[in-house]
Amino acid sequence: MADDGIFAGASGFIQFPVETRELDSGQTVRDATIRSLNTNELVKITFWPDFEDAEFEEGDFIAVDGKFTTRKVGDKVYTNASARKLAVAKAVQPKEREVVKKNF
Repeated sequence: MADDGIFAGASGFIQFPVETRELDSGQTVRDATIRSLNTNELVKITFWPDFEDAEFEEGDFIAVDGKFTTRKVGDKVYTNASARKLAVAKAVQPKEREVVKKNF
């Protein structure tokens, strides 16, 4: 069973590689899954063609505003959002450190 959705915001780090898929209508959309900072739950965000120039990838921090829906399948609840606004902070990888082993 699904709800009609509410407009809300969520933010978190993209947890997996961003997926691209083509809809029956011929539109190409991208999906990113974040772990929400507010609830610690996974949220799948759909980015429509309006965001085709936006650059984001696994590990980046994003904040989105849009229509959120949930659906329950068995005991599991899935949260999805259709992005209307997006902010992206690119991930910064730490420098590799040289580890020096000392024999005592």
